[in-house]
Amino acid sequence: MQHNKLLKKSPATSFAKASIEHFFFRWGGVLILLLVAAGLFEYETAIHERHLQRLEERKSALLAAKTEALHNQTQLRSILICQDDPEWVEYLLMTKLGLIPAGSQKVKFND
Repeated sequence: MQHNKLLKKSPATSFAKASIEHFFFRWGGVLILLLVAAGLFEYETAIHERHLQRLEERKSALLAAKTEALHNQTQLRSILICQDDPEWVEYLLMTKLGLIPAGSQKVKFND
């Protein structure tokens, strides 16, 4: 019998339980809405981070392509400038076409 007396709830415990139930009943919808909004925010943030990472990778690739294109442009400009130089033209004729200047002898080595 004494055991049953100990199991009875005190008025303070009943009041606290009722207050908590009242709070969740009254504000439960707001709490659920806040949890859903926080979840959606995290999801959108993750999508944004992945998109940002892809854009950074693309930016790096474009910068590398730009550097290579500028290097090629510099080489082509130097070739264009040298086209008026007779010694450069003679060098190109000898290296690219295998021609030799008049009065010179061509030597070819076989491997």
